[in-house]
Amino acid sequence: MDETRSLQERLDAVERAITDAETPVAGVEEAAELTSRVEAVEADLDSLQTQIDEVEAAVAAVRGYVGEIRHVNEEVERTATAAVAAVERFEGASDAPPPIARVEDERAVPETPSPAKPVDDADDTDDRSILERIRSTL
Repeated sequence: MDETRSLQERLDAVERAITDAETPVAGVEEAAELTSRVEAVEADLDSLQTQIDEVEAAVAAVRGYVGEIRHVNEEVERTATAAVAAVERFEGASDAPPPIARVEDERAVPETPSPAKPVDDADDTDDRSILERIRSTL
């Protein structure tokens, strides 16, 4: 029996050395499983954090792109508004007779030249006003 007792004492000593005398031998398996689960959760958390960082960067890029589009749209809208206003002034001015400038020999000469024909291949039979044509293209 001394041998069995000696063997048991040695086995107890080995178990204490492995578990640092804090965890019972039966709990070693559970502790190892828990440790592996925690490590897996940490790896998943790191992966999710990387994905969140990528999504945040993509959202920032999209916001910048949308901001640029809004800026361009505002510029186009201002330009179109100015063009419509100019055309309306031009059409309003074409109803009035051209202003007459004094010349030394006192002949009546228009101050502003008549508008030139457009260079494009537009039909001369188009009866729409310039304003209507600009509005239709916008």
